[in-house]
Formats: sequence, C-alpha cells, structure tokens
Amino acid sequence: MFCRTQLAGDEFGSRQRGRAVRLARGRANTGGKPVALFLHKPIFLNGPDDPELESSAIRYVPMPARRRLVEMLRTVDLRLVASGHVHQRRDFTFGQVRHIWSPSAAFIINDRRQERIGLKEVGLVEYRFQPDAFEVRHVRAPGQVDIDLDEIWNKEQPAQAPAPAKAPATI
Repeated sequence: MFCRTQLAGDEFGSRQRGRAVRLARGRANTGGKPVALFLHKPIFLNGPDDPELESSAIRYVPMPARRRLVEMLRTVDLRLVASGHVHQRRDFTFGQVRHIWSPSAAFIINDRRQERIGLKEVGLVEYRFQPDAFEVRHVRAPGQVDIDLDEIWNKEQPAQAPAPAKAPATI
C-alpha cells in the first residue's frame, strides 16, 4: 500500500478523504495477507500517541490524520511502515510493526539545523519481499559521501561583495 501523507494536515480535505477511502478499500482487499505501507512522512517518532509539538510537527503525520490512519491500519496484518522525509536512517519496531526511515540519497542536515534522531548518512533502503516475510538492507552506493546541506547552500549563494571601505574621518 502507498499513502501520500505529505498533504495530510489538521483539516482532512477532499483530497485526503479520497486517499482515506482508497486506503480503506485497499485494506479490505488484502485478504488477510501481510501489508507493507510506504509513505513520505513517518507516522510518528516513537508511538502513535506522541505529542504533536510545534518544533517537530512538520516531520510526522499530524494529528488528527495520524489517529485516523493508525485506526485504519489496526484492521490489517501490518508488518512494515517505510518512510523517509526526515533525512535520517532509523530502524525500530513498535508493537509487531517494523518502521524503517530511509535516509536521503542526496544530503544530510547537520545537528545545528535538525535534531539527531537516527543515523545521519546518505544512502538508500532495499526491500526484498517474500509471501510471508521481508528483508531490509541499508545500502550506500560505492563512493557515496555524506554531503551537508549547508555545503550545498553555501556553494549556491553568490559571493558577497565586500562592504566599501569607509573614508577616514577628517577633523
């Protein structure tokens, strides 16, 4: 199943309602088979009842959309939730569900700009599915290096012309 949570805000607009209906239909069509859910944002940091803080609200599926999503998923044999968005690699289990956060393939965000939650490195995640199991591998391409977002921004910023020198004051 794929779910686009990037637009799921506090208001559950018509686009989000449509996605919820499709998700519910997909849920009904699983036939009891294990489910892997792929979405942009992680559902939560540590658990579905995590408080929604202003400082981290942009990182996770916001309430009340999170609550509705978690309720819908309780009726399926959910085994995996795969996401990204945070630009940190994390692999943990909550209940019986494994949560994988994929790192960015392009850059890391340094600790001055973003709290360290997982491993800050570039790379990708490879998933291999079998009828009743899956494998997860965290992979880095040969020669791939961690590039800090600030390095990219600083290279893109035009060089600042030095301020004109002030003429010495005359008395």
